[in-house]
Amino acid sequence: MIAKSVAFLAAAASAYGAYLPYKCVPNPPTPGYSFDHVVLISVDGMHQLDLVNYVAAKPNSAFATLVNSGVQFTNAQTSFPSDSFPGLAAQLTGATVKTHGVWYDDSYDTSLYAPHSNCTGGAGTEVLLDETVDYDLSLVSGGGINPANLPMRLDQYGQCVPVWPHEYFTANNIFEIVKKYGKGTTAWTDKHPTYEWVNGPSGTGCDDTFFPDINSDPYGTDNVTLVGLYDELHMNAILNWIGGTKANSSGAFSVPAVFGGNLQSVSVGQKLTAGGYLNANGTFTAILQEGLDHADFVLGNIIQALKTAGIYERTVIIVSAKHGQSPIDPEAVIKLDPNALQAGAGVEVAQLTSDDVALFWLKDPTQAATAAANLQANGTFQINQIWYGDAAKALFGNNTRTPDVIIQPNHGVIYSLSGAKHAEHGGGSDDDRHVLLVLSNPTFTPRSDSTPVFTTQIAPTILNLLGLPYTDLDGVQKEGTTLLPL
Repeated sequence: MIAKSVAFLAAAASAYGAYLPYKCVPNPPTPGYSFDHVVLISVDGMHQLDLVNYVAAKPNSAFATLVNSGVQFTNAQTSFPSDSFPGLAAQLTGATVKTHGVWYDDSYDTSLYAPHSNCTGGAGTEVLLDETVDYDLSLVSGGGINPANLPMRLDQYGQCVPVWPHEYFTANNIFEIVKKYGKGTTAWTDKHPTYEWVNGPSGTGCDDTFFPDINSDPYGTDNVTLVGLYDELHMNAILNWIGGTKANSSGAFSVPAVFGGNLQSVSVGQKLTAGGYLNANGTFTAILQEGLDHADFVLGNIIQALKTAGIYERTVIIVSAKHGQSPIDPEAVIKLDPNALQAGAGVEVAQLTSDDVALFWLKDPTQAATAAANLQANGTFQINQIWYGDAAKALFGNNTRTPDVIIQPNHGVIYSLSGAKHAEHGGGSDDDRHVLLVLSNPTFTPRSDSTPVFTTQIAPTILNLLGLPYTDLDGVQKEGTTLLPL
């Protein structure tokens, strides 16, 4: 089975073609709207199909409330690769990996040095920006980021210094534009301290942030009920911002112009072996139903808080997802050994990152064609599409981070033997990328729009809703990212 997103990528004729419905010139600047606030929520893992099925079963739900007072884009796709980092970056920067430069929370950069290396031993290192860089996972906060665990670079004075997550990004974001024009405060909450990257390359984009680590005690990702409680930490931060305090209730804070966060219970409910779906039609298991119900509970509380604060009509709520999850059909799952995949390259591999995608960085990039030929020749790896060498760089960016070989496997294939999950994300299949996207405000005329759109279009649209010049975004300038057709 060839998923249509993969076919779409394979047919791309230009660098833009893999991401945008058409190559275009940015919309001319307009006065835009004049809303005071935008709340952006990523329900990680949630497909458009999930939204349709949930609202049909629960017409009085918060999800239904948003759909019935907003524009539902039924053909929205997140970026490729569909990992959490580039998935959220797409929504906040209006850019793809070609411009914002971040492939995964576990990637590689040929220009940086390993943690603890003092910039010796040669450049080229894994860039790991997940819970492993925290000080102490026995703390809900993770203790924050331990700079000793970060990759390193030589600064302009020849000193070896850590590279903070926000410094790793090469495109500005909506928070920085809001700050530039003095529109108001900004705030965000997410699943690891490394999400401090939402501050943007300037490091100053957000006025308040809250990053409890999902992998800290007592949470983790193997129990959807515990993850639901974890999501309530994010919910309470958002409710505090709406109520006029900082995320931790430590002091007064004006309601942000742009704020929000992510929810994990749906993603975890999809991955767990007893969770996910009962069939290809997306019928929920009890575990996934619990995750969706909890996400709906959070959204309901946010809606009510906005009403209580008297700002509901002046606020646009946007709900989407950093990524989907593949496969939906439980019968389609095929698990393959990533160690065998790495060995199958037949050349020395510097870094392999694999989920339902495989990203290879080679010790010798000139061997990319050899590695690709070796991998393609082995039918057990179930390769649907492969990009390598100059072709990969032409499509995805010619820089120190672009993988030497990129594999999109057949639909349903996961390069993992873990028995703890039977779905993943990261790839380019329709199940990975076809996510929900709803923009809701009680003054909107409810409608469903089947126009092909991309989550990169969320960023300029948010700025336009606030009456700000969205053309200041690097993603708009470099990739021609357009507004959503409101």
